[in-house]
Amino acid sequence: TNTDVGANPVAIGLADIDGDGVDDVVTSNRSAGSITVLPGDGAGAFAAGEDTTVGTAPAGFAAADLDGDAFIDIIVANESDDTVSILLNAGDGTFDAPVDLAVETPGAPSDIAIGDLNDDTFADFVVTLSQDNDIWIFFGNGDGTFSESIGEKKVFEPSRIALADMDGDGDLDIVTSNTVDDTIAVLLGDNEGNFGNPAYFPTGATPRGFAVGQLDNNASLDVVVAESDDASVRIMLGSGGEEPTDPPGEAFQITTDDELPLGVISTPYSEFIETENGTAPVTATLTVGALPGGLTLDEDGTEVEISGVPLEAGIFTFTMQITDSSTPAETATMEFSLSISSTPPGPNGDFDDAVDYTAGNEPFDVVTVDLDGDTELDLVIANASSNSVSVLIGNGDGTFAAAVNYAVGSRPVALAAADLDNDTEIDLAVANANSEDVSILIGVGDGTFGASTEYDVGAFPRAIAIGEFTGDLLPDIAVANFNGNSFSMLENTGGAVYAAAVDFNAGFAIGDGPIDLAVADFNGDGNDDVATANASDDNVAVYIGDGAGSFAAAVLYDAGDLPVAIGAVDFDGDTNLDLVVLNETGESVSVLLGDGTGLFAVAVNTDVSGFTVGIVFGDFDQDSRIDVASANFNASEILVMRGNGEDGIDSVEAFDVGQAPAAIATGDFDGDGLPDLAVVNSLDDDVSILLNQ
Repeated sequence: TNTDVGANPVAIGLADIDGDGVDDVVTSNRSAGSITVLPGDGAGAFAAGEDTTVGTAPAGFAAADLDGDAFIDIIVANESDDTVSILLNAGDGTFDAPVDLAVETPGAPSDIAIGDLNDDTFADFVVTLSQDNDIWIFFGNGDGTFSESIGEKKVFEPSRIALADMDGDGDLDIVTSNTVDDTIAVLLGDNEGNFGNPAYFPTGATPRGFAVGQLDNNASLDVVVAESDDASVRIMLGSGGEEPTDPPGEAFQITTDDELPLGVISTPYSEFIETENGTAPVTATLTVGALPGGLTLDEDGTEVEISGVPLEAGIFTFTMQITDSSTPAETATMEFSLSISSTPPGPNGDFDDAVDYTAGNEPFDVVTVDLDGDTELDLVIANASSNSVSVLIGNGDGTFAAAVNYAVGSRPVALAAADLDNDTEIDLAVANANSEDVSILIGVGDGTFGASTEYDVGAFPRAIAIGEFTGDLLPDIAVANFNGNSFSMLENTGGAVYAAAVDFNAGFAIGDGPIDLAVADFNGDGNDDVATANASDDNVAVYIGDGAGSFAAAVLYDAGDLPVAIGAVDFDGDTNLDLVVLNETGESVSVLLGDGTGLFAVAVNTDVSGFTVGIVFGDFDQDSRIDVASANFNASEILVMRGNGEDGIDSVEAFDVGQAPAAIATGDFDGDGLPDLAVVNSLDDDVSILLNQ
């Protein structure tokens, strides 16, 4: 019998959540960000599930009475936002609002175990941090609250965790499975909250889930572990109070960053790939990809040098395997990216370390504009989870004042800034995905705004832009409706009052899943046109405007896999507008050169490494060529892509920002004449400012 739970359930357990004496089923649902409780009836059947929202990407969980009320509570490890959620049972099988405790970043908490670790009768818990190679220990106060972690133990990439008395002394010990070095670790406890260093027991390849119990009736606990890469189960019989073996040494690994320094064609290049914990000499081979022509590998002790004179330009991705001379030999593997530029970079384009400013919850878009008329650029940020926009007034020296927030519709995901009512002051237009409308906020001129007014648009608006589509010189609005497979045009009737939206879809051949749009005059007739990036169809649709509020049927152009961002710019310097598209799944940039008549050439695609979202243009390195900057959502970085002045990307450089950067904007924030960058970090609830050097 199948019973529905939340999307992508990854862990399951049994506990009497509703206090009726019958076990219920609990699942953690990674994609849904929730847990589901299926109440049992005692006869093998389960009622429909009740979902409770927790953090991002919940993984392992544990259940116990945390606050002494005799009802079972739950603790959940949230891998992607580095928190654990405490869910206290309300006494009826439902839970109070979760209380989140932060752990190390990036920690990727993966599993939880609960027990009394210091003999005070209160429930404590331990959590594995797989990316930080840690176990964190939280001590309970008996009321459902916990102290900050006052103990942490280093264990190499722990995955799952349990508490059990492994040495028979009556005290709880910690057991973890460790997927990288293929071991089970045991940390012996003293019943005072202290634990010894881990002792390691070898397993097969990639041990994950395990269970502890008595398998051979000798009074000592045993372990059974699932070895995922060996497709096997290993039984490890305990020997009671014997001390385990010493832990293995640190693993042989490559320590060089995977983004190698930029090279220039026909210019000598040298970069060393460094390793540690290995025995010299090492040998190196490329298992995937190839070096640029003219470069070779040379081993030197525990290092490998990439050197020579590159004979070809481009972005080269390759996987290097390095083997040491130990017995048996150890290997380490890493994928590298190396950009070889066809021209030397300009004098600028390096960026200072990011400085962060607090925004709202889940910032999702950002624009730069002078809101208060002081000639200094300010920031406006759309906060998807707090249903607000944040305004940060710039000081002109690269710093910003604290955010002031204004309410808008439900889940704002995109915004645009312009003088919508022709009073010379900047106003805001915000696309709200869940309420399927646009919020208009009229600016006072000093950086503040009045209450918003909403206008309905299509299903799940995902992008917004300002244009003049009706010939009356008033700023109109275009919105890309992702679920509606359309774009909406809202005509300004004067004073920033808008007529009902007109949707363009049937008969206009728009692609499925329009996720971003660009507005510009592509054919030079004085009327604004629209181009949409269609994520579901892997193409771009171009609509030529007639200046009277309508558009010709779309002309479609192929892009890469899953295009998510589009912008219009004169990329090749011929005075005609071109289109640049970022392709998320394809990890590429498409350049479609315009001919000035509204038509575009076949896309030229350049591979880049990254989950790119958001797009801005500027001559970041001051070499008189247009460059592209984007947020790399999965890697907590931005990518600055140097244009080659023709139809492609010459090289790529990454700069660190916060977690899950979702959008990017550019402008001169410190008055030095160089384009700087602002990036919103959706998991950190802040914006990173990177000043150009």
